[in-house]
Amino acid sequence: MQPIHFLVPGDISTATGGYAYDRAIMSGLHRLGAEIELHTLDASFPMPSHLAIAAASNILADIPANHIVLIDGLALPGLAPILARHRNRINTAALIHHPVALETGLSSLQSKQLGSAEYAALAEVQLVLCTSQWTADALCKLGIEAQKLRVVVPGTEMPAHPPKAKNNMPRNLLCVATITPRKGHDVLVRALASIRDLDWHLDCVGSFTRDADHTQAISQLIEHEDLGARITLHGEVSNKQLAALYSAADVFVLASQLEGFGMVLTEAQAYGLPIIATRAGAVPDTVSQASAILVERNSPDEFGKTLERLMTNAPLWSKLRATAVARSKLIRTWQSAAIEFQNALAPLCST
Repeated sequence: MQPIHFLVPGDISTATGGYAYDRAIMSGLHRLGAEIELHTLDASFPMPSHLAIAAASNILADIPANHIVLIDGLALPGLAPILARHRNRINTAALIHHPVALETGLSSLQSKQLGSAEYAALAEVQLVLCTSQWTADALCKLGIEAQKLRVVVPGTEMPAHPPKAKNNMPRNLLCVATITPRKGHDVLVRALASIRDLDWHLDCVGSFTRDADHTQAISQLIEHEDLGARITLHGEVSNKQLAALYSAADVFVLASQLEGFGMVLTEAQAYGLPIIATRAGAVPDTVSQASAILVERNSPDEFGKTLERLMTNAPLWSKLRATAVARSKLIRTWQSAAIEFQNALAPLCST
C-alpha cells in the first residue's frame, strides 16, 4: 500500500468522537504495516481563513505523486479548487463523520454555504469513507454517487474487566459528550429536573472549552433548577477516570440533536450499560434496541418520563441490564475496524 497522508484540522488529540476515530484508525493501519503521515491543518476549518487554505494547498502540493491522501470531513470546505488541481496526481479520499452542513448552531446561510463547499470537495475525491450507513445515506441524498461511498463503523476500546450484572436499582447516570448545543445537555437537565423526587446523580464528561458560552449556559441552567448537588460537570478526564465512571454507572444517557454514529454509545454498550438516548441521526442503527430506549429529540418531558419508568421498574431495569451485559461480548474491536478501513482503501492502491 502507498503511504497514507491524513489531513486533519486542529489538534488530533481533541477529545471528541471524530478525532478519536481518526486516532484509532491511524493507529490500527500502522499496526497493519501502513506508512502513516499526519498533516495538521488550521483549526479554522470547516470555515477556513485564506491563510488556512493556502497552507493546506502547500501541504497537498508537497505530497508525492500516487500517494494516498485521506481528508477528515471537517477540512473539506474550501479545498475543492485545490483538490481539482491534484485530481490526476494523488489518490484522494474523504472521511465523513456526518455532513458538516447538518451541524447544529449554524445559520441557514452558513449551512447552505458549508453544504455547497463540502459537496464541491466530495466531487473531487475518488472515495468517500463514512462512519455509519446513516451518513452514507445522507450523502446519497445530497447527490454523492453511491459507488464512491464506503462505510466503516467505529470499533470500541474494550473494558479491562467484563461487565457484570447488578442487582441494585439504577441511580448513577452517565453522559459523555462535549458540551455543545448538538449534544442536548439542556434537554437532559430539564428532563432530570422533572424527576427530582427520585434518587439519582448524573456525571457529565466532556470538554468545557469547545463552546465556552454554551457551557456557561448549561451551568446556569443547572443552578436555576437547583441541581448543582446532583449533576457533576467533570470536563475532560483521563482514560482511567472515564473507565471508572463507566464502571460505576447504571444507565448511560445522551440527548443529542444529531449523531453521525455515536461512539460513546458503543462504549456504553461495551460496559454493559442500558441506554436512554434520542432518535438522532445514526443512533437507532448504533445501539441495540434490546438494551436501549430511544426517545424523540428536544423532548425533556419524554426523556424524563422514560428515565422515571426505567428507574422505578425493577423488571424493566433487570431485563435491559442483562441484555446489555450479554451484548457487551459482541462489540467489535478497533483492529477489526482498521482491517475493514484498509480494505475500503484498496481501490486507491491500484491507481
